[in-house]
Amino acid sequence: MSTQINQLKASEKKQEFVPSISIDYGALLYRYKKNWYWFVLAMLLFGAAAYLRIKYSTPQYATSASFILEDPSSSEGVTAREFTRQFGYAETQSIENELNVLKSRSLLTDVVRELNLGLRITYVGDIRNSDLYEQDGFELMRMDTAELDESEVEYGSVELITTSSNKNFLIKGKDTTTYFPGSPIEIGNQHFTFYSKHSAEDQKDRKLIIANVDPGLVAEEMGRRLSVRQLGNSNTVMVRYEDSNPYRAADVVNQLLNIYSIKIIEERSQTGKQTIAFISERLNNVTRDLFNVEANLSNLRQEEGLIVDNSTRGSDYLSQLNVADAQLSELQVRKSLIEQIRNQVATEEYRSVSIASEIIDGTLAQLVTRYNELVIQREQQLASSTLVHPLVIALSAQLDELKGTLITSINTIYRETNARIERVEQRIQPIENNMQSIPEDERRLLKVQRQQQIKQNLFIYLQQKLEEAAISVAAQVPNTRILDAARPNLTSIYPKPAQNYIAAIGLALLLPGLFFFLREVLNTKVQLEEDVERRTSQPIIGRIAASKKGQNIVISPGNRSGVAEMFRLLRTNLTFLLPQDKTPVILMTSSVSGEGKSFVASNLAYTMALGNRRVVIVGADMRKPRLSAAIFAAPSKEKPVINAGLSDYLTETADYGEVVRPTINENLFIIESGPIPPDPSELLLQPRMAQLFEKLREDFDVIILDAPPVGLVTDALQLKNFIDISLYVVRLGHTPKTSLEVLNDVADNEKLPNVGIVLNGLQPKRDYGHGYAQGYYK
Repeated sequence: MSTQINQLKASEKKQEFVPSISIDYGALLYRYKKNWYWFVLAMLLFGAAAYLRIKYSTPQYATSASFILEDPSSSEGVTAREFTRQFGYAETQSIENELNVLKSRSLLTDVVRELNLGLRITYVGDIRNSDLYEQDGFELMRMDTAELDESEVEYGSVELITTSSNKNFLIKGKDTTTYFPGSPIEIGNQHFTFYSKHSAEDQKDRKLIIANVDPGLVAEEMGRRLSVRQLGNSNTVMVRYEDSNPYRAADVVNQLLNIYSIKIIEERSQTGKQTIAFISERLNNVTRDLFNVEANLSNLRQEEGLIVDNSTRGSDYLSQLNVADAQLSELQVRKSLIEQIRNQVATEEYRSVSIASEIIDGTLAQLVTRYNELVIQREQQLASSTLVHPLVIALSAQLDELKGTLITSINTIYRETNARIERVEQRIQPIENNMQSIPEDERRLLKVQRQQQIKQNLFIYLQQKLEEAAISVAAQVPNTRILDAARPNLTSIYPKPAQNYIAAIGLALLLPGLFFFLREVLNTKVQLEEDVERRTSQPIIGRIAASKKGQNIVISPGNRSGVAEMFRLLRTNLTFLLPQDKTPVILMTSSVSGEGKSFVASNLAYTMALGNRRVVIVGADMRKPRLSAAIFAAPSKEKPVINAGLSDYLTETADYGEVVRPTINENLFIIESGPIPPDPSELLLQPRMAQLFEKLREDFDVIILDAPPVGLVTDALQLKNFIDISLYVVRLGHTPKTSLEVLNDVADNEKLPNVGIVLNGLQPKRDYGHGYAQGYYK
């Protein structure tokens, strides 16, 4: 028999314990199927939540525009770039800086002011509020003409109730007054007028909140919904904005690009405008001087009667002086411009330098160009950051360093210009001395003509430079080229019904599924036969399905149920394992209480008795007796009577014939546990226990012991010498996985002989969906 048990052990593949998670997908699907109503309930709940979210969420719309940020270096021919470079401005742009400028709060604040987005009308609904825009039939206009300083403006809001009876009520704080359309509404310290474009017939009962909000706060909120990004490595920039009103979203994007383009032109034109202002001021002075000189010349010729033709010598002198005077005038203008540039650079502020290209040489032109470039970069960075930003600090340090170099170069040009003026004046002095030999009348006339010529030459020179500067300013164009302007997109991006319902279905399937999955995986009880096979190498002798009827004895003559057939299969397996030369003793034990060892022992005994064997079942569990003769009789609600049993026999208070009792089956007898003794372990060691087994072997064909769990007490281990085969009951869903270590210890250390496993509590449909079924044998 021992050889047969060992052969059966060897036939089972031994697997060492590996702390991994194993999933029986068939069992998992069975659990899902069994709890289908939880999935249906979750589907209804999440579906309702998705419906409410779609119905009552404020729709959001998105629109976008794209433009190309021009690369100035790619331009060809005479363009605005050439005029701009003449005045010391370089057009090298950093796309990263431009993206920051587009998202800057200052630029968005300008958009808010241009579109009047600080004035808000909100419709108060039963579930959610809605922001109204111009297209919604309402208009809010400011009545105050005086512009207040930003620090003086007070912001606030009022409530306006409009009714279908054309009676309107204005609520401000706790005061409610009747409002007539067109009347002023005071919000903060400013006055507004509210107009409704709806006719009296179309007027509805509405509750509106009219608010005047700080443009800076509105711009800050807009910045969170605005995204600006560069498309790949190209110069194309995409601007995207989200809003609850599609028309307002498109207006914001288009106005943002428009204001950005205007700002670029203003920055580019700054140096040209400064030059125009300087030249215009000088031109006005020259014009007045020229008018006075021409008036003097007219007086000399007419009022004083001085009519003298210039002599040849006088004409020569005048011609020489005109050439020198023209050079002297240009140098003096240049000197004035240099003084202005030096004053601009010497200030503590960082401002673009106004400069004409003919004044400076190549080296200084490069310095001024770099200086203007750094000034613009610093201003752009300040539009989206503060003075303590590391990049702003770095740009300021570069500008300070460049200032010193610029001032040195400007002073050098200033000295050179003064030296050239002195040389021209020295050339003029001999000519003026020679004019003293000319007659007085002719000399007076030549002097006035000379002044006239000087002013005319200077006027023409300044007029030419003014036109050049004006053309430069007028020729400025933005560095952007719009590819696609923003248009209202009437398809909302949020909420999206399809995605919401898909998410609802996904959550309805995921959450209950995850719950049952974790419940299956994290359960510390033995759930599957595979759990037993992984944790022990002992053979499985039989498998018993769970009895749904709750009967103690499920075996009866002619019963062909699935559970009954499983016990017959267990009987058959034991037939090959039990010794044939003597009466076998079968020990039934387990790890913990409640695993069904008494149930298995009773039904196994009854099954063997039906096979024409004389069987006795002994209640060896004297600590918590479960076995009694009553379980083999008809069901009764009366409390079973405690008869004389094993404890009485071992304490010599009852004889052998008194403890062996018959049952309803003539081949099945029972020895109950008897009264609970104070020392069950010591009683099992009494000599009378060996005497009992000798008599039982003589009178019966099979002896079955219902022993206590070996995981709790050592009573069963003390019966080792009397036992031929040990059946260890493992109940699925009840036996802790750690209890299988007790089974390994008992078997590996031979604390009990020939240990085999009986799996109890199998779910036929789950564990043997393609094999046993409860109704198959009915």
